[in-house]
Amino acid sequence: MPALLRFLLVLTFLCCGLARGAAADTGAGRPAQPPSAKLLVGTRTVFVFRAALAGYAPQERLDGARKRLDKALAAGGAQHADTHDIPEGTQVLLDGRLLFLVTPGDVNPLAGDTTGEIAADAAAQWPRALPA
Repeated sequence: MPALLRFLLVLTFLCCGLARGAAADTGAGRPAQPPSAKLLVGTRTVFVFRAALAGYAPQERLDGARKRLDKALAAGGAQHADTHDIPEGTQVLLDGRLLFLVTPGDVNPLAGDTTGEIAADAAAQWPRALPA
């Protein structure tokens, strides 16, 4: 009986230690947030990606937006920025081409931010940020 009791005691301590270690790794039970990534055009910050989307970290979302922006600029359009609401958030478009999606994870709802407002702010940056 003492051997069984000792085994259960060791097992209990191991389980408690593993649970405590897992909580410490994620910041006391909160999931770790990936670092944010800024979309810069020239020296102007147009948008900050703060959340992962469909498995893509903020930096990967930024890289994709940058590629889409380069393609849109190479097409030589009027450089008209617009937004479009979809169930997942609000799209930011340039000449009708998708640049990026503002998701609920990218905004601060406690401050009253919405995806539509943040996307509109980003779209308003384009005339000042893009080369003429």
